[in-house]
Amino acid sequence: MIGRNSFTLIELVVAITISVVVASFAFVNYKHGRSKTNEKIAAQQLVVIREAMRGYRFREGHYPDSSVDLTDVDNINDVLNVSISEDVASFSCSGVVGGGSFSCTASALNSDPWELTASSSSLDGMPYCSASSESDCLFCKSSINGGCPL
Repeated sequence: MIGRNSFTLIELVVAITISVVVASFAFVNYKHGRSKTNEKIAAQQLVVIREAMRGYRFREGHYPDSSVDLTDVDNINDVLNVSISEDVASFSCSGVVGGGSFSCTASALNSDPWELTASSSSLDGMPYCSASSESDCLFCKSSINGGCPL
């Protein structure tokens, strides 16, 4: 009987195939977890913006109106005196003439399909998710009665 000092080609192929399958599951779970975390961070930042808008209304007597440029993070930070970053989402806010209401959105920077919205007219003031399908909203509920569980 001849001694066996190495693996056969079939054994190597099977081992590599199993490794690739396990790695693909790990990558999908990592990507899903990262997307959910990014959505949660964006929702929390929208809550900060919403509260800053309420503070602005308390100080000024109205929300920022359409003449105030809140279309990028730098302007949002300057006008509302907050510190929001664009690490996970791009932010934009708009008011109406007269400053009676506002709407702010956070859109995913990567290929994630979600977009969060917080407005002065939300029933409970929490950010809500909109996406091409309800399953794309990983953390926030897409129904108007749900909001983000912060």
